[in-house]
Amino acid sequence: MKDKRNIVVDIGNTLIKSGLFQDGQLKEQQYWGSIESLLLYAREQKPHRIGFVSVKNGEKELLETFHEFIPTIFTNKSRMPISIDYETVDTLGTDRLIGAVAAHFLFPNRNTLVIDMGSCITYDLLDSQSVYQGGVISPGLKMRMRAMNHYTRNLPDLSTQETDWSYQPVGKSTRECMELGVHRAIIHEIDGFIHDYAQQYPELVVLMTGGDAPFFESKVKQPIFADANLILKGLNLLLDSE
Repeated sequence: MKDKRNIVVDIGNTLIKSGLFQDGQLKEQQYWGSIESLLLYAREQKPHRIGFVSVKNGEKELLETFHEFIPTIFTNKSRMPISIDYETVDTLGTDRLIGAVAAHFLFPNRNTLVIDMGSCITYDLLDSQSVYQGGVISPGLKMRMRAMNHYTRNLPDLSTQETDWSYQPVGKSTRECMELGVHRAIIHEIDGFIHDYAQQYPELVVLMTGGDAPFFESKVKQPIFADANLILKGLNLLLDSE
């Protein structure tokens, strides 16, 4: 179908992110403060299909709110083009699966590691046989900053402030020490996980996405493919494959 328009939506813990695709190409992505404002946008765009992945709003709520579009809600019980080797699938975040699906479509028959830099940092491994092997969940940048303030008496809360980068071996102020501790710890963590997985999964392809990805993508040692819209692209590919 020519001029086919899809809207796909990734509802995270803190943000609602949508992508408008036309004939398979991402034309625009936007952030929304509520699903009601997203609904008004969808009515303006008149998409052929609309698909969701959500860790916040429930399936019933989304089906009722967007009923006029007959939306597709992807969950961890949805049919996927990958196999899943995971013991607690019921608790597996669908956004993690969508990242693996995106890797499956973009790098077929390759060992891939998807790193999503959101509220938490997730590492998800898809092997060359398209089997999702699981991964790691780690606190994200702002979560680490907030935790140092929450669990101490005197350390400030830097989680709401703009992230600044100025690498130096040691911090010369409390703020610098905190920022250096969080930033460098995350970089060492990413490099460490990539190194460990690459030992077991040859020719590993590493994809990075999420809100904090632009800050870290150039600072890790190993080569990566950074794409802030990876989850949206995976959603649209999955929607079109049905």
